[in-house]
Amino acid sequence: MSLEVLEPSFRQPYRCVNRWFKTCVNQPQFKAVLGDVVLCEKMAEFDAKKFGEVQKELGQGKPAKGKEAAAAPPKDNKKKKQEPKPKKEEAAAEEPDETELALAQEPKSKDPFEKFPKGTFNMDEFKRTYSNEDESVSIKYFWDKFDAENYSIWYCEYLFPQELTLTFMSCNLIGGL
Repeated sequence: MSLEVLEPSFRQPYRCVNRWFKTCVNQPQFKAVLGDVVLCEKMAEFDAKKFGEVQKELGQGKPAKGKEAAAAPPKDNKKKKQEPKPKKEEAAAEEPDETELALAQEPKSKDPFEKFPKGTFNMDEFKRTYSNEDESVSIKYFWDKFDAENYSIWYCEYLFPQELTLTFMSCNLIGGL
């Protein structure tokens, strides 16, 4: 597999990202899905002629979409060449792509917790108290305001607690829970 996206001179300022990417793609799990990944040597260049040919091929054999296309009379080839082509952004704004159409047809999803009762514990207020006040004040606030009917408290023990020497390390793990 060749990634024809960015040439070496373009990737050079992003050494850390390149190292991370190479580390990921050389893992057995990535290789099982992607195969061997080879970074490109020359960046892909836009070819207007080839782009036009591909667009022409994609447009053939498919019915036109939208009300405008149904109302418009068929045009002959001479008129097509004389009319200026709309810009790509304008065309995208007029006709939604297939993804947008599919998303528009899906029913709006409801909140999965909508039927549950709303708790009285104000999490934002507790976070402000915890961040700005002394520990004794914030812990007292927590136990005074905690809503045990609608919330639960979990206790976790990590397999390697010696790796959690800094607060942000354990906070990141808790956030992932």
